[in-house]
Amino acid sequence: MDSPDKFAQVFATLCAKYVERARSQRERLAALRGEVAGSKTTSEVTAELLWICHSLHGASGTFGYADVGDAAAEAERLVKRVQQPDAPEEIWRELDAALGQLHRTMEQIPHPE
Repeated sequence: MDSPDKFAQVFATLCAKYVERARSQRERLAALRGEVAGSKTTSEVTAELLWICHSLHGASGTFGYADVGDAAAEAERLVKRVQQPDAPEEIWRELDAALGQLHRTMEQIPHPE
């Protein structure tokens, strides 16, 4: 197998893994979004949200989903803001909206085959 074919095969495998993982993360985001209750939200929920958003922000553009990466970056930024002591309720509402936008944007990621 020549190098371009091997690269294409490896990249296709990585793309498939990204799609599978992203679809799972989308489902988890929806569940976590349901647990966001302003300042009463646990640190475990915000930590998991941060991890998922950061992961999507970093990987999505590589696999052709720049819009997902951009939406994840905004959600990640807002998660970091709500993790600060005494984050205003307005930031929590912005986070909820950003998580909704990220969830909708992720609809473009196909279901794994």
